[in-house]
Order: sequence, then structure tokens, then C-alpha cells
Amino acid sequence: MGFENRDYYRDPEWTPPSEDGPRGQNPVCRWLIGICIVVFMGQQVQSLEVARWLALNSNEVAHGQVWRLITYAFCHGTPPSPGQDNSHPLMHLVFNMVGVWFFGRKVEDRMGSMEFLGFYLAAALFSGLAHLGLESLFLKQASITVGASGAVMAIMAIFAMWYPRQQILFMAIVPMEVRWLIALIVAFDTLPIWAALAGAKGNDHIAHGAHLGGLLFGFLYQIFELRLTR
Repeated sequence: MGFENRDYYRDPEWTPPSEDGPRGQNPVCRWLIGICIVVFMGQQVQSLEVARWLALNSNEVAHGQVWRLITYAFCHGTPPSPGQDNSHPLMHLVFNMVGVWFFGRKVEDRMGSMEFLGFYLAAALFSGLAHLGLESLFLKQASITVGASGAVMAIMAIFAMWYPRQQILFMAIVPMEVRWLIALIVAFDTLPIWAALAGAKGNDHIAHGAHLGGLLFGFLYQIFELRLTR
């Protein structure tokens, strides 16, 4: 059965089931953004404590703190560490929340709110595991990782599969179809991995594995017609 026959792949005017609320309210997008903002405000007061319990760290996950595979996606900004530029946590938050709002609303409308929530959390989990896998291969040491970027990439991936020719403004200036934006992101996140495979040293402190993991999850979700809720 092709994905055009699935219940959420309909005309853009299709209204989701009534239990998800009227189309266009996007409760899950609003809640996700609100939670990330609240956590960010908490980090400004108790950055060390919030990151200590919520950020993704392979050592802590290995010791049973598996909740970090989800909670890291609600944090933005980590405690400063030597050689790491952490001066723009607010921009990290803003860019991710703009992605949730711009792309996530249409995806939530078409999936339904409950399915979208399951999709988002599963994307965060998949992205976290992808990051930890690449970290173990290339960095050989644990790092503190935060941010919703992986889940946002999953949203963008499925958006691009539904609306590949949708025009957006890249860097708020250059008109571009969303499919080409995805291609640029794949290139941006793949090149450092190839460089590491070739023996290049250094770390730009960007979770390329999480980005690629999110994109991959979005593509797999659509290609295999996955459904995470009833």
C-alpha cells in the first residue's frame, strides 16, 4: 500500500481526527516549544544541575540513566568546557524552535497530534543513539550533548518527502526548495565524518551523528510507512 493511501497522507485541507483537536491548533508543537523554553530558563539558573541530570552522556547512559536518550532533546546549552564554544545557547534554542514551529505544524496537522508526539520522541531517541554510536567510533571519549536538532531534522526530512518543492528562505535570504536544503544539511553533516574516517583530527562540537540520525529516522518512517500510535 502506497503512503498516499495512509490516513494522514491526504489533501492539505484534510482535518485530523477529532480526538487530536481541530486542525491548526498544533498542541504538541506548542508544548514542545514551551517545555524547551522552560528548561532553557532553568538552565540559566542552575545550568550545572540541569545538564547533569538531563544531558546526553554515554557514560551515564551506560550506568542505567537511559532517560537521557530523550531528555537531552529538551536542553540547549551545556556547562563550559575547555576548547568548546558555548557562547550562543540562545541561538541554538531559537533555531531549533523555529524548525519545530515552521515544519512541525504541517507535519502534526497531517499525522495527528498523538502520532506526531510519538514520532518526535522516537526521533530524539534514534538521533541520540546515532550520536553515541559515532562518538564511540571517532571521539573515543564521552561528551555532553544537548539540543533538539536531531528530532527537528526528522521533522524536516518527512516534510521534504511530503512537500519537496516547498519554497523556503535559506538564511532568511535565498529562496530554495526544501529538498535542496536537506541535501545541503546531509553534505554539511557527512563531510566531517568522512574527514574523521580519513584520519583528520579535531572536533567542531556539532552533533553530526544526531543530525544524520534524525534525517535517517524521518526517511525510514515514511519509506516503511511506520505508525507509532494506534
